[in-house]
Amino acid sequence: MNIPEVFYKFCQGLHQDAFDDYGPEPQDLINGALGFVQKKEYGVLRDFLATLLGGNSTDAELNDIYNSTDRDIAIRGPRGVRPFLELALKTIGNRMQ
Repeated sequence: MNIPEVFYKFCQGLHQDAFDDYGPEPQDLINGALGFVQKKEYGVLRDFLATLLGGNSTDAELNDIYNSTDRDIAIRGPRGVRPFLELALKTIGNRMQ
């Protein structure tokens, strides 16, 4: 799968100090990480996440893609990173309106 550079930028925002810098909630982390992305790149990131989440990707595949980035924050849970990426997709969509 071709992962766009903007996804890596977004994940760079999920660094070791992210909870202190942005806040403890997933929405806080997403808002902070989007600070690493230029607004003109939102469409590419949105399209990538929509394709990724709307396709046949398993939770394990999503976790592998997320873990292949330069992020410091591990996301755990029964569905792994999927709910986090779904929230990121929704947040980007709201910002683009």
